[in-house]
Amino acid sequence: MRTKPGPTEHPRYRVIPRDSKKLAIFFSGTGVEDNRFHWWNMGQRIDASVIYVNNGRNEWYMKGIPGLGDSYGATVEAFRNWADALGATDIYTCGGSMGGSGALVYGVPLGARVLGLGFETHLNFPWGNVQRLLLRDFVPEFTDFRPLVAKARQRIVVYAGESEPVDLAAAAHIADLPMVETVTLRGVGHGPPSHLRNRGKLDPLFDALLNDGPLPEVSNAGAGLRSGFPDALYAAYCANQEKRWGDLEGLARKAVEIYPASEHATMFLGRALLQQQKAKQAIPVLQRAISLYPNSRDARLLLASATEKTGDLVGAVAIHKNILAQWPSFGLSHYGLGRIYAGKKSLRAAIKCLERAVEHDPYRAAFRNKLEEMRALANVAKA
Repeated sequence: MRTKPGPTEHPRYRVIPRDSKKLAIFFSGTGVEDNRFHWWNMGQRIDASVIYVNNGRNEWYMKGIPGLGDSYGATVEAFRNWADALGATDIYTCGGSMGGSGALVYGVPLGARVLGLGFETHLNFPWGNVQRLLLRDFVPEFTDFRPLVAKARQRIVVYAGESEPVDLAAAAHIADLPMVETVTLRGVGHGPPSHLRNRGKLDPLFDALLNDGPLPEVSNAGAGLRSGFPDALYAAYCANQEKRWGDLEGLARKAVEIYPASEHATMFLGRALLQQQKAKQAIPVLQRAISLYPNSRDARLLLASATEKTGDLVGAVAIHKNILAQWPSFGLSHYGLGRIYAGKKSLRAAIKCLERAVEHDPYRAAFRNKLEEMRALANVAKA
């Protein structure tokens, strides 16, 4: 290695030199402690030199990386200096969530090939993770990444979950640009990296980037970029977050019309109907959402609620128990069972379910309050 531009170890970055013309830079996601780095195993597996980085504060890498540079521009230059010192002529950047944004905004000026998974391409999406987690006192250098991506000279690969409306809208925001390749995944939310890793697809995906090869096939690749769908789904998502149930119904119907195979849009429609006291209409819609994606816990929970509201308590109990057979620590279904048993005056069963709800989700006041109410009634009954 040529003269190092700095130490190879720092709480916010780590450099692994290797005898390679390739350099892979891995960007960690949000809320990572000092001296911890996402993508560690991936970087240990490959033959390229590696730099791991960690933003520390949730600034979306827009104020540089401590130890490398105190600004965006200074950090770009630091990466260039490290590439020169490592003898790397080909650079690759990779990250998910906030790390995906970092991989994009640094990868383009570095002339790198980019892999970003489940991330936002501008910082002003209402109800997005950026708006929720970005430090309130921080002013980013720029907020819209599209003009930067339009200048890209190398391949940019984007993966987005079709069950995460903000990520899907973010992917659509740059999908038409010349160097961008986009894959949308049915039944996946804000976790494409873990989804692909669990199916043995993440390593082949990064290898395809590293070797300029074709992307590996995935069985649940969808059509989430169908014209008009990302905007319709995102609009429905905003209506859902803002509890505008009438608007949600209309927007969800539009999204389903564009893309009938979307389980998330179908679930939104079921929720809109349920919230407008149309439980009987909601049931077949939610059943269809589950048929489109059987592992949708949220759709099953909504179906349990709709079934309960029609008076079919036996059916609602069965759905909750089915949910808990797959997700034993899901507090909302323990709570749902507790409420149903409480309504039937089965205090012992209600208390048992509510205790489990509080055990698995101790910060929900509604769970604790209902448990205290049932215990008080049981004490009265004993007196």
